[in-house]
Amino acid sequence: LYFAESVTKSDEYTDDSKGDLHAMLFCRVYLGSVSRCTEPDKSRIKSKCKGGGSNSLVADRLYREFVVYSHKQVYPHFVIWYKRL
Repeated sequence: LYFAESVTKSDEYTDDSKGDLHAMLFCRVYLGSVSRCTEPDKSRIKSKCKGGGSNSLVADRLYREFVVYSHKQVYPHFVIWYKRL
């Protein structure tokens, strides 16, 4: 499951199938033991995800992005409906 700290980054993944309205979930995400990634090297990222030993992956680049491996690590709080300006 993928999450971003920045609403701008999350907005890139929204769908406008409801006309001008977009939906976004505001969630509490429990990271647990974290593997960090600072380089955009896809093969290293995949090996960290498959290697075990962590509950999540954090990519610290332009935006902080988070990947957790279980839906039990996510608590959705709100659904936010908005229009882009």
